[in-house]
Amino acid sequence: MAKMEKAAVMEMYFKALPDVVKAASAPLANVDKITMYGDGNNTKLVKDIMSTVTQVTDGLKESTGIDLNDVLASFTGTKMAMNSLEKKKDDQNIDIVDDKVDGNSDLSTNEN
Repeated sequence: MAKMEKAAVMEMYFKALPDVVKAASAPLANVDKITMYGDGNNTKLVKDIMSTVTQVTDGLKESTGIDLNDVLASFTGTKMAMNSLEKKKDDQNIDIVDDKVDGNSDLSTNEN
């Protein structure tokens, strides 16, 4: 039951995510250029962005109890596991045989 609830939360999150990103990025549409003063550089900008992302995910966890890192890890882990299983299934079920007789190549599949 808990897995179903978590799956429902994940579905709601991923459905709402594009709208959240769109709303958050809308003010940036009017930005012509960014000037950084002091020790601002590309490395600092990336560090600041990552810090902000961490603050947002921590805030989400504290306010809703949803650990976005766990949600994304389980989502990507599940997807990777499914891809791996599909590849393994394909590798086990299909053998390609290449027989050359009189210069002709005959490719066929043998299903086990």
